[in-house]
Amino acid sequence: MESLSKKELIITVNKQKEQLTRCETRLRDVVAAYKGLTSEKEALEASLKAFSGAKSTKPVLEKIGSDAQEKKTVETDVKVVERGSSETEMEKEKEVETVDHLRTQLKTLMNSLATLSAEKSRMEASFQADKKQLRSGKEE
Repeated sequence: MESLSKKELIITVNKQKEQLTRCETRLRDVVAAYKGLTSEKEALEASLKAFSGAKSTKPVLEKIGSDAQEKKTVETDVKVVERGSSETEMEKEKEVETVDHLRTQLKTLMNSLATLSAEKSRMEASFQADKKQLRSGKEE
């Protein structure tokens, strides 16, 4: 009788080990998926921040264009021409700031795109590995 209960206990322990192994595998998969989703979320948030920043630079670009047109119409007056040189310098500074800001946004978007592409590739590779594993398990 005692040996029978030992066998039952051994069977129960083995079943629990198998369950624990399956749970550990699932947990590893969930953690990997969570990390992937987190990096995708960060990339998308950075893209969103860059796009919302792009909306604020559009009026600046339009203002620079309208300032240039105003300057052309007023250049006949000598006093305005003297002031225009300082305005031109300010416009150039604004243009440089705008270009730098747009470059920063472009870098952010490129990094986000690279992150999303890497995550997509990783997910596709994982899917293909799971597919092969299921096929090999089905054939056996």
